[in-house]
Amino acid sequence: MSHVSTPPAAAAEVYRSASATTPLPASSSLTEAHGLSGRPDYVVAVLECLTAEHGFSVGDKVFVSGHLEYAWSFGLQFMADETNVKAIFSAYVRHLDPTGAGNYSLTAANWSVRLEAWRFAP
Repeated sequence: MSHVSTPPAAAAEVYRSASATTPLPASSSLTEAHGLSGRPDYVVAVLECLTAEHGFSVGDKVFVSGHLEYAWSFGLQFMADETNVKAIFSAYVRHLDPTGAGNYSLTAANWSVRLEAWRFAP
């Protein structure tokens, strides 16, 4: 069974972190004021590789919309309100390697993170 849906309208407003947070904030959270006119409809973290590891090269970007696994031991999640976006990072953030053949915990010092948020037109 396949599912076809209409993509959302273009974002009316977009927030991108002014600068990347380095290193990836393991076991902590990152809160930023987004400056949008209301609560974002979508939040994502953009992880950028600073030191090659697990098949990723310097400059590679991984887009993360949040995940939890192993009974909440690994992952990250997002929250947003009318003022702020917040990313909560576990001690380990795991991802597939670029080939999809394995999954690994990313080394926090090898990655930077930038938050992005979108608010779509009503």
